[in-house]
Order: sequence, then C-alpha cells, then structure tokens
Amino acid sequence: MKRSQEETKLLIQSWLEDWGTFLGILNQWTVTIEFVSAKKLQKDSVAEIDWPPNYRKAIIHFNKSCLSQHWHTDEELEQSIVHELCHLLFADLWDTARKYLDGPIFDEFKNEIEKAIDIQAIILIRMRDAGQNKFKSNSSIRKSKKLAAKKEIISTNGIQIKLIENLPGV
Repeated sequence: MKRSQEETKLLIQSWLEDWGTFLGILNQWTVTIEFVSAKKLQKDSVAEIDWPPNYRKAIIHFNKSCLSQHWHTDEELEQSIVHELCHLLFADLWDTARKYLDGPIFDEFKNEIEKAIDIQAIILIRMRDAGQNKFKSNSSIRKSKKLAAKKEIISTNGIQIKLIENLPGV
C-alpha cells in the first residue's frame, strides 16, 4: 500500500513517540526529526542522530528520499528509528569517546558500537514482535505502565529492570 509523504512522516513521528517513550528517552531528552537531502548524510544512510555533548537535545536527520522511494520497508524505517534512539541510551559513552579518542582508535570504537546498537535495535523489535505487542497509539506503553504498577520495577536511566524473586531452584 502506497502512502503519501505526509503519512510516512506521521508514521515515523509515531514510531519516535512510541519507542522513545518505551525506552525512557523522551522523559530525559528532547528529540526532533529533520528530513534532509541524502547529501547531508553518510552514504546509504536512512537516518543519523546528532546531539551536543552535555545537553539532552537530539536531532534525527532522516533521509527525505525514503519518503517517496521504495527502497525501504516499514520494518527498515522503524528499525532506523529504534537504532538512532538507542544511540541516546549510550550518549555519555559516545561523548566520553569523542573527548578522549581520536583517529583510528575512535573509528574502531565507532564501528564496534554501531554494530552493537544495530543488534540492540533488532533485538528490541524482535522481542516486541514475539509478544505480538505492536505499538498502537501508545496502548502497549499504557499497558506496560499498568503492569509496572503491579510488579516491582527499578528504573535507571530510562531502562526498566523487573526484579524477579523466588526463582525455582534458587
């Protein structure tokens, strides 16, 4: 089904809100999306995120050609949003690396953390899909908040950890 560019923008914005809330990012960061020409991004990039050190404001630069071309799927677009948001979970690590590493050492760090963040984004989407819990107007997030109220949850830097007690055999 073909969507208009405006519909695709709204879908991308919806994913930003859903995933940003789920990951605990939007209560710590202000994140905006900017649609830019492919020339402003690295080769073949769907999106890139940028933030100034020590500020909690970020911009996801989204390749505007993806709004009209058919070289992407919805899954690829959503994964790009999740990937870029995951960078913010490690923003302090990135900022420290930029401060103290340079040249080939920084390039190697960047390559390795990009791979790790890509894997993290894929796992997050697979976990969501395995539970058949697609985001629909934040309904899954509201359900998660209701469950969190009933169970013991620790929240650290936007990451929720469920405490499990009385495990069999422990």
